Amino acid sequence: MAEASALQANLEALRATFAPMAEFLEAASDFTSTCEATPEGLHVWRTQGDTGPWIHSRRAPTREVERMLAEFKPSPTNLIVVLGIGTGALIAALLKRFPNQRVLALEPNPSLVRTCLNFTDF
Repeated sequence: MAEASALQANLEALRATFAPMAEFLEAASDFTSTCEATPEGLHVWRTQGDTGPWIHSRRAPTREVERMLAEFKPSPTNLIVVLGIGTGALIAALLKRFPNQRVLALEPNPSLVRTCLNFTDF
């Protein structure tokens, strides 16, 4: 797993705006799955333990996200909804590319959210 500092920084930021969610995620267990670093320095993991498909490309997840966003145009509502947090790479790219938009990520698995916060500093 990554250094606890990214997780702690994310939980502290979350605690400032939504303390109950920070406490809920702090108590969640880590997502148990095969995880590996990519050549880009990002982390990807399998969806179902050690045998499921990888959440993102194991070689170039950033390129995969850029391809996904190549023709994406946000709606005028200033809200982008993402179903499934994945590794957080898509959410980070959306926040960077569309700084005036709000991004709402819906993820039913708190362990996956906690693990994502370990690797992605939002």
